[in-house]
This record gives sequence, structure tokens and C-alpha cells, in this order.
Amino acid sequence: IKMALAAGHTTNRPYPPFDPLQVFGDDSDDNAQPATATAAAAQIYGAKVESEMSLKTVDFPIETASFDEKSDLSADEVEKVVRDASNGLSDGAVQVAALHYVDPQRFGDAFAESMAGSYDVKITQENVSVAPRATLEDQTPAFAEEIIPFTEDTEIAEAYADSGYTGADATGMAEAIGKLLNATALKAGTVLRVGLEVRGDIAKVVRTSVYDKTTHIVTIALDDRGQFVPAQEPEPNPELLTAFDDSQPVVVRGNLPNVYDGIYRTAYSYGMSKAMTQKLIKLLASDVDFQSRLSPADRLEVLFSQPDGDDQTSDNSELLY
Repeated sequence: IKMALAAGHTTNRPYPPFDPLQVFGDDSDDNAQPATATAAAAQIYGAKVESEMSLKTVDFPIETASFDEKSDLSADEVEKVVRDASNGLSDGAVQVAALHYVDPQRFGDAFAESMAGSYDVKITQENVSVAPRATLEDQTPAFAEEIIPFTEDTEIAEAYADSGYTGADATGMAEAIGKLLNATALKAGTVLRVGLEVRGDIAKVVRTSVYDKTTHIVTIALDDRGQFVPAQEPEPNPELLTAFDDSQPVVVRGNLPNVYDGIYRTAYSYGMSKAMTQKLIKLLASDVDFQSRLSPADRLEVLFSQPDGDDQTSDNSELLY
């Protein structure tokens, strides 16, 4: 099954609300009850918020703090105590009570060690690579493709907007296609193969190929000078063959549900069982933020065993991929 999560699927079947304890918990009990209101209030991941918070910084209340100044040691005294006690300190967490005033040097200096000693030893961790964290400015662009099938006669710019592309790059590409084909709308059966340059969370339309089902018509790309010019057809994409398989209208990103609700609604609308959907949720839990909003390009491809006569999931089906 190839499922577009942003296709506006709905279901009348009930599914459990998002609960991280159930998502990451044991799936042996398929009828586990959802967390109580008290437990839900105690965990921070159950709230449906936009992940916004406010931080307030205040000065530390030094005036109200009380200190015992009778037993204060000077910095030199503390350093001397630590150096003298260095031989008796083991690795790991050491409490202040482990420091003592016994001078190890009084027993002779045959085995005496000093913290200030210089050792020509360098410890190198094996099989460890250290790389600096990439900032937003240093992110290398990634390239992706999205297939937009036309199930009815639609304006080119409207097709981009329905898929979530409303920027100047999408409108410019729509105008370039319209000028080259001498049409502002395309008929049903047309497919747009959109090439995207992705930097972080921002996707930019840099290439679009127009197909009549699987027959290539024209390709327009963005050149180095920022102009839309005709280009050669890119390498074949297998998704073109399944562009109209159970196609659903794509919803604008602002109206999309979160990932958790989208997976349940889509899976149930395709007839997947509760147990299989719960297993799918658990498989994705470590890699997906279920509380984030769906993107128009989000989709799932599920392979299962023992389909029924209509190639749909049966009671004996198991999730394979």
C-alpha cells in the first residue's frame, strides 16, 4: 500500500489519543487503557502545542543566602589540601569528605605522586569520529522529488498551492510552464514531477517535468542565473507508474493534522487493523515526532503478508516493511 498522509483521510473508527507511555511501552496488551488525566498532566509530551515557550532570567538571590564564613579556606589552602590528598583519591565521584589533612610526603617520596606531574601520555579513543555540529548556514542542500497527479482539469499554480508550494519559486515555475505550453491549466491525467532543493525545513522548486500519464512532454529547470529554461528529462522515476493509484486530493499544510493522527486516519481508511497500525506507530516512534504537523509530501509505503482477495489487509496479515 502506498499512502499519502496529507490526502485528508478520515475514519469513523476510534483510535487511542497520543500517549508516549503507550507508544514506547509494551505492546503485549492490545486493550490497554489510556493514561488517566492525572498521569497525562504529569507528562510533558501529551499536550498539543506548537512547541513554543518563554524563558525568564532573574539574578541569583545572593542577598538572601546564608553562608558559614568561620571555616573558610583560602584558595592556596584548598590547593595544598587537594594536592596532598591526590594520592588517596580514586577515579569517579569523590565527596569533599574524602579530602584529608594527612601529608602523604611524610611516609617518604619513593612512591609519591603529584597532581602537577607531567606525563607524556595521550589517550586516543578508537573507532570514534568527532565532527563539528553543522549550522543552518553550513547545511548542504538535499534534493527530492514529488509527484503531483491531476485527477481533474486544474490550474497549474493551483496544483502547486494545493501541494503546499506557494512561494515565488512555485508561481514562477507555473508561469514558465504556462508560457511554454500556452495554457494556464492542465487536463486530467497530467502529472507534474517536481524537483525540490531542500535546505533544513525549506523546499524550493528548481525543476518540473510535465507528463501525460507516463509520456514526457516538457521539462523546465532553474539555471544558475535564476531563470526558468527548458531542460532534458531527468532519470526515470518509478513513482510515475503509480501516480494515479488511489490518488487523493492533497490538503494545504495549514489544515493538516499532526503525524500521529494522520497515520491512524490514513491506515484505518486503507483497512489496516488496529494491531498492525499500533505496530506501525511503535516502529516509527524513535524516528518521528508524532506531535509535529504533517507535510504535503509525507507518505507511507507498507508491505504486508497474506492479503485478502482484493489485495487488502486481512485478519492474518502481518507488517513486513
